[in-house]
Order: sequence, then C-alpha cells, then structure tokens
Amino acid sequence: MDFLFTYERAMILQDAHDIFRTGPSVAVTYRRYTGSSFTPSTGAYSPSYTDTATLAIRNAIPVREVQASDGLFRQGDLRFIVERAVIAGEPTKDDHLVDGTRVYDLIDWDSDPMEALWRIAAREVA
Repeated sequence: MDFLFTYERAMILQDAHDIFRTGPSVAVTYRRYTGSSFTPSTGAYSPSYTDTATLAIRNAIPVREVQASDGLFRQGDLRFIVERAVIAGEPTKDDHLVDGTRVYDLIDWDSDPMEALWRIAAREVA
C-alpha cells in the first residue's frame, strides 16, 4: 500500500477498527496455543493456551468457495474476521476460536492488503 499517504492509511485502519465496535460483530475468544505439559502419573499431555477476548465478524463460507477449495473447506465451516492488532503474531493450526460454547479449529487464514485484518476459516470441533 505504498501509494497511500500515512494519514490515509491511518483513516482506513480507524474505519476498520470502528466497524468491529459498531457493526455486525460477535464476541469471541482467540485461544493461542502456548505449549503442553506432560503428567508422568497419567502419561497424558495437557495443552496450554492464552486467551484473548475480542470482537469478530462471523459468516459462513459460501458454497461456491467450499466447492472450489478442493476439500480444504466443508459445508458449515465459518470465516471469522478479526483485527490483526488483537492477535499477537500469525495464527497457527494449534490455536482455536471460541464463540459462546462452540470451539473452532483454525483451517486457513490470510490477511488483507492493508494488513489490518485476519480472515480465519474455522471448523467446529466435533
């Protein structure tokens, strides 16, 4: 976005930020995987997460996109749009999104050209 003046970029980023505060957003928790610990007595590993409460715009992945994805997406998968400033670093496949009582695995993600938003495709954990 080299063709934008600094003040134009700032205005666009502020507009994107305002959409989450006044638009069709939902409260979600971004659950960042931080590692796991081993319990010798049980022989089990327990994952650890750091939770960040935020707002996201949630919508279904369209049927035409599911059909064109070569199996990456399934009917019922959702896309969450989240501000990049809220999530420290790039998402990983070990992270989760929590929407109410529903937990979602991250399938795929990308960013917009302004690098203001993450578009995260997610599937509900069965």
